[in-house]
Amino acid sequence: MADDAMFAPVQAGDGATAFAVTTARPKPVPIVPVPTDAPECAWGHPKHGPPVAKWPYEDAEGRLVGHAARVEFVGQDGERRKEVLPITYCRISGENCAWRARALPAPRPLYRLPELIANPDAPVIVTEGEKKADLVPSLFPGYLGTTSMGGAGAAKHSDWTPLAGRKVITWPDHDEPGRRYVHDVAGLATAAGAASVAIVAVPAEWPGKWDIADALPERAAPDALAELLQSAVPWTPAAPLNEPNGAVDATAEIARLAGLPLLQYDREREAAAMRLGCRTSTLDQLVAKHRGKPAGAPGQGRPLNLPEPEPWPEPVEGAALIAELAAVIHRYVVLGAAEAVSTTLFAC
Repeated sequence: MADDAMFAPVQAGDGATAFAVTTARPKPVPIVPVPTDAPECAWGHPKHGPPVAKWPYEDAEGRLVGHAARVEFVGQDGERRKEVLPITYCRISGENCAWRARALPAPRPLYRLPELIANPDAPVIVTEGEKKADLVPSLFPGYLGTTSMGGAGAAKHSDWTPLAGRKVITWPDHDEPGRRYVHDVAGLATAAGAASVAIVAVPAEWPGKWDIADALPERAAPDALAELLQSAVPWTPAAPLNEPNGAVDATAEIARLAGLPLLQYDREREAAAMRLGCRTSTLDQLVAKHRGKPAGAPGQGRPLNLPEPEPWPEPVEGAALIAELAAVIHRYVVLGAAEAVSTTLFAC
């Protein structure tokens, strides 16, 4: 059309339908390190209340930079749930500051960083989560425990250089996110100059989601943890398929695995995935394809292969997000306040 003005953003006061949309609240900005005169962290989840546990994170000088806080609640399905959130001291607006669920800016310090710095020759076990890292010295005397802030998908946002020159063992939770996390950490620790990096292979028959904070499974030997630590698999970057100088011939390994009885394959799949530098789900698909059962074959029962989502590294304030989206929609569409919010919720 000749007159583009009709498509211009609606301005406040333009006609009877114009109205004010609630302005989004300013985003909290973390103050790092935490000022010495800041109040102690008394943050509580707006829905689930105070955290059941809190772990401090400090910088190389021992100054507090934030906390990881664990909240527990009952989900809609009646099951007990948990959530671990980063808590930082933030500037809200002007001189107004408070503790908020807000991620630290990258690069983030590792958990128990001053202890790592004070013991430069001690071997390190990296776990997924602070609770498990705290248990390392008592379970494995002589070792230090650490982890990264932000959960299984956020290892890349931390500074791993304190692991340079060290023996590093990564210990996964017994689930797919845990296995992805330790592979991410292994690569980051290697890039940071670790002397050696290995990954513990949790037995396939152990319960799903098991971790070192749990009791040993039934029938596990009393010294099972020590044996798993000693048998950790050295990590090397995945070699390209058919790479002559690669540590593992991927094609030959997949062919070997495809010829194994199902029970034997189940026992070897996790260690094999570590050697190949891939996820166990990816290995399952490659082995199935080699056996003549393509994972993507049409028909009932075929797996639904969806891309792995990467978790957003920071907590999202739902009300602020909806207000921002509704304000954008209202700039270009003439509609009521309730309709703007409804449209936002529908789009999400």
